[in-house]
Formats: sequence, structure tokens, C-alpha cells
Amino acid sequence: MRRLVLDRTHGYGGRYYEGGLFRTFTRTMDHEYELDLLTYRFSLFEDLLWTRASGGYRVYTGSIDYGEFVTESQIKHAVRLGRRSTFHVLGVQEENLRARRFFVEVGYRYRLAPDHQIGVRHTLGMEKDDLDLSLHYTWRSLAEGGVHLELGLLD
Repeated sequence: MRRLVLDRTHGYGGRYYEGGLFRTFTRTMDHEYELDLLTYRFSLFEDLLWTRASGGYRVYTGSIDYGEFVTESQIKHAVRLGRRSTFHVLGVQEENLRARRFFVEVGYRYRLAPDHQIGVRHTLGMEKDDLDLSLHYTWRSLAEGGVHLELGLLD
């Protein structure tokens, strides 16, 4: 969902698509499209492992029609700059019936206390409209849950 907001230019139909921001359904989707995606996409367990990893690469691809594929590749890497700070890079290549994009984001996180973090993220891209800055605060507790607040300054 976050990528749909930060990278509006590369969604299906372009920046001014009449179907709205989230492009839940597009004209090119058939009745089995969502079932196809459930088959090919990463599972919830794989997503959990991915969010916990500091770096890595993962990819899925699958056929949705004769000669047409959906694919997504993700790469991320985090570098500790000290005991409390981390620099991170995320890249996502996504080609499906909702978007065709290569999304890159760089960021910095600073740990205020064991359960509290603040940070800044910036998207990179060719289109000026997709260069967005985000400020965020995260509180996480294994016993009580957590909260993530983010303010996106969209260009």
C-alpha cells in the first residue's frame, strides 16, 4: 500500500488514472487474477521472515495468461553506523496488472531507547513527482505490540 502512495506515476493508468489511487481492479484483470496472485506471491510467513532480515533478495514470478507473467523482485540491505543508527536501502521491481515500477528507497533510523526509533526515508526515481520524503516513529514491544507512525511529504 505504501508503494502505491509514494510511487503514483508507475501505477496502472499513470498518475491520473480515473480508478483511484489504489487500483484495486483494472480493466485488464480477469476473474482469476487474485487467485493467480495468491499462488505466486510470498506467503505471510515469508513476509514475516523478510521483515526480520537485515538484508537479502527474493523474487516470485508466475503466469497469469498465455504469454503474460507477473513478477516481483525485492532487495534490501542495512548497514549499522553505530550502536544506535542504521542506514538502509530497499529496491522493489514490480510488474503486474496494477503497476510496472522499480522503486528505490534509502533511509536512516536512530534508536532512541530499546523500544523506540525515529527515522527518515527518501524515495529515488526518474520522475520528480515520485521523490518523496517520510519521517517516522516506531515503538515496538514483544509483550504489548507496537505502533508505527509515518508522515509522508509527497512532491
